[in-house]
Amino acid sequence: MRVFTWIVRTIVAGAVLICVIMIGLAPQTVVTHFNSAGLADSFGSRWWLVMRL
Repeated sequence: MRVFTWIVRTIVAGAVLICVIMIGLAPQTVVTHFNSAGLADSFGSRWWLVMRL
């Protein structure tokens, strides 16, 4: 059971690290919504991505 817990915690920590790196690499302004024509109609900061997780 300890090995399983260690593996799960390692995977979660890796996923969080990847998310933080990707947020840091994102542009300052990101598209948050597209209309039915496929055009961007709403924008937000890169930190908006954190709230949308």
